[in-house]
Amino acid sequence: MNVYDKAYDLARALKESDEWVTLVEARAAIDGDEAVKGMYTSLRTMQFELQQKQMSGQELTPEDIENWQKQYEISALHSDVKKLLEAESKFSQIFEDIQKILYDSLNE
Repeated sequence: MNVYDKAYDLARALKESDEWVTLVEARAAIDGDEAVKGMYTSLRTMQFELQQKQMSGQELTPEDIENWQKQYEISALHSDVKKLLEAESKFSQIFEDIQKILYDSLNE
């Protein structure tokens, strides 16, 4: 058994999953609308900046959290952005589950 072959099998299975297909379709839906794509990009930029702040040891302020929540709520009002956020969350959950399976299996 070649571990790399299994990794490629897993990648193929992920690309064929309903969650991946939904994610690709959701991304395509916002790509055609620059305003919606900008709204989504702005949300992700803000998220990245807050994560960078935390990783550098800085504490998020209540204003940081409130601004993030407002931006998220506004963005999620648009149905295509909401679908993309939900699709990302579902696909991300698959990755977390796979990591847990691998970690638990290696530690048995």
